[in-house]
Amino acid sequence: MSKAKNGFGYLLLLCLGYFSGYVVFGTFLKWLLDQRPGFPHMQGMEVLFSTTFGGIIVCLVVVLVFWWPGRLQSSQPRIWGGRLPGEYAWLIPSGICTGFVIPTTTLMYTFGYSVMVAMVLMRSSLIIASRVVDTILIRQGHLNKKVYWQEDAAVAAAVAALSTVLFAAGKDDFNFFKSPAAMITMAFYIVPYSLRIYILSRFKTKVDHKAIFGVEQIVAALTVVTISALVIASYYLGWRPTQVVDYTAGFRHPSLTAILIGVPYGISAFFGVFLFLYKGGTATFNITLNRMTSLIAGTTATLLFWLVFDGKPVKAHQWTALAVVFVAIGFLAWASIRRQAEAKA
Repeated sequence: MSKAKNGFGYLLLLCLGYFSGYVVFGTFLKWLLDQRPGFPHMQGMEVLFSTTFGGIIVCLVVVLVFWWPGRLQSSQPRIWGGRLPGEYAWLIPSGICTGFVIPTTTLMYTFGYSVMVAMVLMRSSLIIASRVVDTILIRQGHLNKKVYWQEDAAVAAAVAALSTVLFAAGKDDFNFFKSPAAMITMAFYIVPYSLRIYILSRFKTKVDHKAIFGVEQIVAALTVVTISALVIASYYLGWRPTQVVDYTAGFRHPSLTAILIGVPYGISAFFGVFLFLYKGGTATFNITLNRMTSLIAGTTATLLFWLVFDGKPVKAHQWTALAVVFVAIGFLAWASIRRQAEAKA
């Protein structure tokens, strides 16, 4: 294992790359969705089609041109009549999970509910899931690291940071619990994402990271295309709820601007996935750091949109959450220093 890809500099690069791509995407996503005069006035599902297309194209171009799946050096019995490496039995489901995760966050915004609480539960669930994944991997013998108490403290601080939203929430912010569609959407985010965390964490020390990313992104793209085709077909067959109408509008009238705004989202996917796969950390460490970087980027995007486009300012509870996030990151840094010191010893 390369020390360069296990050190602090590499980890910082991953965080900065993910943060930068997410900030650019988040800022201009708000611009696309703003309904004030002088803004594009696009709907959430309409934006989802174009930005997802832009992001997927970036990932596919890289993994296909350089053929990253070919970097996989298999150590598992081959499957599908000996045509595929055995790892595909895991990486294909991981890619399918990714294909379901991609649209769910945007979809949550289309049901007419305030989703502050939903976003808290979705992010917090992944952080908690990462801790469960580590426990499972240790018991199965796939993880030879122990989870330090500093990482558990970071999980607690991260969940506390996200939970500050709950104190600012009103009664109406919990109405999404009454919507079967919203609850199903949340399940299609949390369950596939948790399974994906397990698979990526299980194979991060066994398989070339670019090979993992390549296989996963190709399968994710095929999954998204299949789901998109079914949604669009349902529109032409006469099933036309608001979400389907808006998504089909993105297909019928694609926005080049929205597609280009999806490009930094695709670029950030490289850094985000490689952060999941960071060999120097446990799943608890990697996922908590990823989610906290996402929260910082989201707050930064809100701040930039307010400054540049006169959008809504960052609220008091968001500043409070941000402060607690840095406490969580402090614990993660402590854990990282401890792990590297023990490795040298």
